[in-house]
Amino acid sequence: MPSRNIDPWCKPCSFSKKNHFLLVTPLTRAGSVKTYTSVSWLLSQGVAQGYRIVWLVHRQELVEQTYQEFRKQAPVLRGTGINKIRILPVSGVHLKMSMVNKADIYVYSISSVANMHGYRFIERMIGAQGKRKLIVVVDEAYHAVAANYQKVIKKLTVLNPNRVLLGLAATPTRMQESEQKRLQEIFNINKNLLSNKVAIP
Repeated sequence: MPSRNIDPWCKPCSFSKKNHFLLVTPLTRAGSVKTYTSVSWLLSQGVAQGYRIVWLVHRQELVEQTYQEFRKQAPVLRGTGINKIRILPVSGVHLKMSMVNKADIYVYSISSVANMHGYRFIERMIGAQGKRKLIVVVDEAYHAVAANYQKVIKKLTVLNPNRVLLGLAATPTRMQESEQKRLQEIFNINKNLLSNKVAIP
């Protein structure tokens, strides 16, 4: 398992199961903090340890934003023995599911991977390495309750039952009570966890 130390200055909430994470960042600067912190941890603690990364977003603009952040922070891998990584963006304006495989990091719009055409390429996409070591990221974790996200997460879980599930959120309490309960079940978190704050100096 990757280390749980997400970042020296960003303390994640505690987790009830070792392979389910929920990182809650403050609303102020939430987008930049959430993406920067998560990408940094995924590279240094995930890719550096041989994990394949699948990052899911709900808008294609976020695919480009996240893709560029991974490219920007890739030098953090210097000194790890990894000299080159492959990062692929998939959306309606990027690559298609049928065009991607053998990458270390995939950034997907959920519509591209959950549709009938994209869904059938999931197993080929993660490959043998992903079946051994896989981290699935749900940006804006509250979307994980949606049917299309559940479809993809379940498929990835079948392919790798030990996959790590990381949810990212700034406002997880802005949900109906039934959705909050479902979110708690997906990430195996304590019912009081969503009111916890993350300390950022």
